[in-house]
Amino acid sequence: MQENVIVCTSPHKTFNMAGLQISNLIIPNERLHRAYAWMLTRDAYPKPNIFALVATMAAYGQASPWLEELLAYLEANRDFIAQYLAQEMPQIGYYQPEGTFLAWLDFSACGLAGEKLQEFILQQARVVLNAGIIFGAEGNKFMRLNFACPRAQVERALERIKMAFDPIKMK
Repeated sequence: MQENVIVCTSPHKTFNMAGLQISNLIIPNERLHRAYAWMLTRDAYPKPNIFALVATMAAYGQASPWLEELLAYLEANRDFIAQYLAQEMPQIGYYQPEGTFLAWLDFSACGLAGEKLQEFILQQARVVLNAGIIFGAEGNKFMRLNFACPRAQVERALERIKMAFDPIKMK
């Protein structure tokens, strides 16, 4: 089985390098490697530019201290959200993320769902969240909060959401 495994990774999310359009593929099987190389040539995929190569090597080779600081910062923001919601808005459910910087917020208790929920948060709280509905009908009462930002921004977003929902008196 291992001879048919292809490992695909990229530095995009970890190192905020999406604009560089580079990824890494590990293809130990020589036959699969040749087929992949042929497909790249056939479809005229460009080779990565030198800037992307150097940036990727620097990210993987020299950015460990920065990454450790980033992860600690994100964990602190994640924990702040959990604490704030528990104390200030216990009606909003919270699902702690396991591998992303996007917190799942459950607005089931507010009586709004789907587009109405998204519109309410945008218009009343003036906060942009990702709608959970994009993941299927089960997500229509959920929103995703990106916490890969300054703590003050996370605090401001949560305070605005709290003020917007306060008059509603969630169930």
